[in-house]
Amino acid sequence: MNEIEIVAVKDEEVEALSDICKTTFKDTFEHDMSQQDLFAYFDEAYNHKVLLDELHNQQSWYYFAKIDGEVAGYMKLNVGDAQTESMGEDYLEVQRLYMYKQFQSKGIGSKLMKQAFEIAEKEHKKKLWLGVWEHNHQALKFYTKHGYKIVGSHQFIAGDDVSTDYIVETTL
Repeated sequence: MNEIEIVAVKDEEVEALSDICKTTFKDTFEHDMSQQDLFAYFDEAYNHKVLLDELHNQQSWYYFAKIDGEVAGYMKLNVGDAQTESMGEDYLEVQRLYMYKQFQSKGIGSKLMKQAFEIAEKEHKKKLWLGVWEHNHQALKFYTKHGYKIVGSHQFIAGDDVSTDYIVETTL
């Protein structure tokens, strides 16, 4: 596999961002929620207007992981008021970190996580946190490998589906 390039997502890439958001979310959760709830979440979270608003938010960042110019994965980071939970000024949230199926287990997630740690340091944050679905054992193992520990939980709502996410965090 060629070198993994991590690049900021640009406005003109909103279609590719929407596509990877929908595809990777569906691949992860389609067997555990109804199609109606899945598509309701897509309409709410992954439409072009929402994504462009997030791209323009000074407290959020989207990054693509690319291999030979092809989008392989992505990550969304938040600080301050952009965080999905009020964790305070010492925290950076890794809200989303997903790869297309064919690119999983190839080091892309670790490269994206390294970028998250670098942004946290640059932004003078002391901790990183995220919510991860309690039944996503592969993701939990990945985050544990990167120093995260379970510190709580919250509800994740997609359409009418309500699931539990563990809140995990790590210290720089």
